[in-house]
Amino acid sequence: MKKLCILLFFFLSVSTFGQSKITFGNNKAAGKVYQINGIKMYVETYGQGKPLLLIHGNGGSIEHMKNQIAYFKKTRKVYVADSRGHGKSSFVEGQVYNYDLLTKDWAVLLDSLKISNVDVFGWSDGGIIGILLARDYPSRIGKVFSYGANFTPSEVATDPRVTKGLVKFVTSQDPKTAVDKNNLAIMKMMLDFPNEDFKSFNKVKIPVMVATADHDLILLDHSLKIYRNLGNAAFHVFGMANHFISWDEPARLNKEIELFFKKPFQQKNLVPKEYEFLIN
Repeated sequence: MKKLCILLFFFLSVSTFGQSKITFGNNKAAGKVYQINGIKMYVETYGQGKPLLLIHGNGGSIEHMKNQIAYFKKTRKVYVADSRGHGKSSFVEGQVYNYDLLTKDWAVLLDSLKISNVDVFGWSDGGIIGILLARDYPSRIGKVFSYGANFTPSEVATDPRVTKGLVKFVTSQDPKTAVDKNNLAIMKMMLDFPNEDFKSFNKVKIPVMVATADHDLILLDHSLKIYRNLGNAAFHVFGMANHFISWDEPARLNKEIELFFKKPFQQKNLVPKEYEFLIN
């Protein structure tokens, strides 16, 4: 028995020798830098199949999308990047951030990657960018799954405690270095932007899933308003969840993302045909 255990240990050791855990966001084998709109944008690519673009949230990076990368790289060709001024992507000193600027970066990146009809999953700020891509660059986009997005500044769209906390944090900072000043500028963006005209989204024909949670930072009424102003959208609320479901319950979120991208998009009638007499 002892020899058998030693032999088993040997085979297990050999089978795992040379294998190392992938560090998403710091993977030289998958990473590449692109010149985009005056900055260097860091991108990692994984898997094979239909292209899928993953966009992280404010102050985040590729690493924040690790649970989605690990899942979808098995069946999709996954493109994931650090937004301007985030992670390993560079920034312009004194940059005033807004979502139109970030969205343009991602659109130019798609051109640089030479891909179109790409599905997009965006979380938080990434959800905003995903919907803006569908509105402003529809020829590049297949479907968009947007989680936890807002179209108006924090004080209107989010839980009041979030706005209060964000204002307190921003006003308490005294950045000295260029990096710290850039990070603060990114945070300030949430207080002033986005300022979108809801009616401008009526024309969007790209299928969009507007997703949120019953305990999300974004107010449910605001998420509903986004859904109702999109021209071709669906709506999903995750119960017993919050803004950070991609970290807390990635399997649950990934399942819904995958279903939305796989299933042909079709708006349902109010009632089945046999019950149409109820609404006539």
